[in-house]
Amino acid sequence: MIGGNRGRADLGADFRRDPRFNSKKIRFLMDGRELDVVDISATGISVRHAPGWVVAGQGLYFDLLVPVRNGMKKVEATGKVLRRQGTDIVVKYYSPHPDWRRLITQFLASR
Repeated sequence: MIGGNRGRADLGADFRRDPRFNSKKIRFLMDGRELDVVDISATGISVRHAPGWVVAGQGLYFDLLVPVRNGMKKVEATGKVLRRQGTDIVVKYYSPHPDWRRLITQFLASR
């Protein structure tokens, strides 16, 4: 069948600017709560169990907790909620460091 709907739900994954990585080691800290990261890239993050007050289109301040040799490094970040489905959210976030794309991609690829 030509021009069918096959794969429509996955189209976003095919056109992402940055590769996404699963990372159980990186944590998302917001409003005093650590949330589970489903996947992360240099510009986007998918998170589980977001509080009910978080809605699509909303701006967020949050921290990424990234494992380092001596524990966890808190990286402050801001972003915008692109969508919410149940308790899961997808956030587009802004680079918290001038060299973030290289740093996070290397870190995640090495895991």
